[in-house]
Amino acid sequence: MAVTGIFLESNDTQIVKDKVKATNTTKAHPDIGCDSIGIFSHLNYAITDRFSVLAGLRYDKVELEYRDAGNNLSIDSTENEVSPKVGITYALFDNINTYATISKGYRSGGFNNWKSDEYSQTYDPETLYSYEIGVKGVSFDGKLIWDTSLYYMDITDMQVDVYLDASTTYKTNAAEATSMGVEASLRYQVARGLNLFAGFSYNNTEFDEYNNGFTDYSGKKTTFSPEYNYNFGVQYRADQGYYASADISGYGDMYLDTDNEYKRPAYEVVNAKIGYEAENFDIYLYAKNLFDREYDIEGHYYGVYSYYSQPREIGMSLTYRF
Repeated sequence: MAVTGIFLESNDTQIVKDKVKATNTTKAHPDIGCDSIGIFSHLNYAITDRFSVLAGLRYDKVELEYRDAGNNLSIDSTENEVSPKVGITYALFDNINTYATISKGYRSGGFNNWKSDEYSQTYDPETLYSYEIGVKGVSFDGKLIWDTSLYYMDITDMQVDVYLDASTTYKTNAAEATSMGVEASLRYQVARGLNLFAGFSYNNTEFDEYNNGFTDYSGKKTTFSPEYNYNFGVQYRADQGYYASADISGYGDMYLDTDNEYKRPAYEVVNAKIGYEAENFDIYLYAKNLFDREYDIEGHYYGVYSYYSQPREIGMSLTYRF
């Protein structure tokens, strides 16, 4: 089986340089333009009834431009990136499959809008190589569907946000970082229309090499990467159209700064939903964060900002299909 595709994207954004100059209509503000094209192909070939190989290839071309008439600055950049993927799958039994893959990922570079002597106007692309092995299975006459996987990512030139003060952010590149973890999920049919589901993931992402000229962050955790997350719940869908579900989702500690001084502590929220599903419409009563759990983010921008968590929300949803 082979899959091939292509996509095009264009984006032009005008950035206000600062709040004071925004009122001065005689000076132009920086403009950022981005045009990208991507071509990809994927092939899966069965060598035997149990053993298959897969291969994929993606090509990206990104053209970036930065225009700041106020500072007489003009920058053009073109990136060409090839991202391959290879892997194998092997069926241990009729109901258990194993797999292993190696793939390359890519994130384009860009521009910083506030120029200073300490930081570059541009930041580089980020690349990674991902290694993953996993097992997927079906048990108990198809009632239980489960999977688990292990992964390791080797990241080069990882893009990092640097907060200089309460209103200025730069993006720069860390030399090296690694991310590793485990993921697992399952779904079990207890009875007709009644299902239990659960999922869990653990992640450890840290800088291997990152020195910004002032501080060495090697060994520090990266920002906005929860150590773990999980969910489990129950869902009922009757033949007559009645529907009900409830679930709990939890998230581990998450650092907000590269110094690992500020973090959002672990938390969990409960959601619920009940309703009726028909051929042309669905109607639900729902509750998000049912028990009004607080999980504020305190300490963003090195202690400057706090973001309040979403409070309990109870409402009604109606969907109609024409």
